Amino acid sequence: MAGYAVAFAALWAAGGPGVFDLDALVKERESTLASFRDPHASPLAAVARHDFAGDRPMTFGSAQDSDVPLEGVPARAAVVRALPDGFELEREGKTERLAPGAKVPLGRYTLRLSHQNFPGVVVLDPLSPRLKTGPFPVWFAPDAGSAVEARLLRETTPREEVVLSTRGNKRRALRLGKLEFTLQGKVLHLTALRLLEPGAGESSVSVFFRDATTFSSLPSNQSYRPLVSTLFALDYWLGHGLRPFWFHLSIFALFFALVLLAAFFIDRLIDPPKDGFAVANLCFLYQAGIRCPHQTCRLMHQSWMFLIHCS
Repeated sequence: MAGYAVAFAALWAAGGPGVFDLDALVKERESTLASFRDPHASPLAAVARHDFAGDRPMTFGSAQDSDVPLEGVPARAAVVRALPDGFELEREGKTERLAPGAKVPLGRYTLRLSHQNFPGVVVLDPLSPRLKTGPFPVWFAPDAGSAVEARLLRETTPREEVVLSTRGNKRRALRLGKLEFTLQGKVLHLTALRLLEPGAGESSVSVFFRDATTFSSLPSNQSYRPLVSTLFALDYWLGHGLRPFWFHLSIFALFFALVLLAAFFIDRLIDPPKDGFAVANLCFLYQAGIRCPHQTCRLMHQSWMFLIHCS
């Protein structure tokens, strides 16, 4: 698993090293952090999401029969209807069309209109406690060596694929090809997609962690292993970087816990009970031997195989 965060500065017809603009990166991070603290835009202000039921409009107001009751607003403050390519808003006797992603102020609240072919309304409340507690975004220190420019290697015949959203919705996307870039002397690729939904322009390119090419930048590790990758992320966090000690410590701690569980399980199957712990210990030595390149570990492995043949 690579310990690098890859930032795409631009998409060019031909790849190559670009100019690392530290000031622009710092300003972008400051802007992002400010947006997370904005009570009318921050995802931390989200207190509810309401999905549309077919063509049925959704009413917002303080009336008890409103689809979404809100405090401190008129009884029938707004009516929102989902359209194939956007939304229609009715309030104060006026009707207007809004694009996906539009924000509608309503009293102290803000309504964010989300489409993605599964339209819904996200209610933002400035009184959300998460605006004070976070979590707020944090970044690695800027590293010019990890800033890259990529070129898009287009598919001869782009094909349609499905990307699962965080809510489990199947979002349609077009596989455009692969983003090719060079990082630390290695040529790497990431799958490039364009979402087929309202609000996604023809020139928009997205990269999702959805297949082997986006799970790791190292070809040998391009497989779907969410538990292993999560463990590596925790090791990286505990060690404040790529420190082998923490990676080894967590692996052997979990391995030791597994041996204990195996011992208690075998204890229920073998008589006398102490033999269960003996078998579990032999399994521990065997696994430790095959996973360790050191000569001593290899000797343990060979000794274990000898005991098997003798038995």
